[in-house]
Amino acid sequence: MEKFKIEANEEFFTQVLRFVKDGGVYGWPDAQEVFTKRNGKLVGSAAGINKVREIVSEEFFTKTFEVQ
Repeated sequence: MEKFKIEANEEFFTQVLRFVKDGGVYGWPDAQEVFTKRNGKLVGSAAGINKVREIVSEEFFTKTFEVQ
């Protein structure tokens, strides 16, 4: 994926983290996945996490996401 697309995805998920409170939920309709914010990270199913891993950098992924 092109760098500018990865950066746009990272900015999007940064905003999701900013606006969702701890314990809150973000739904990703296109991927049919749901993530819950816990301790400053978005926690999701293994399938959802794998989809995210494909569209962000590994560094961003590691600090932002966690498998349930």
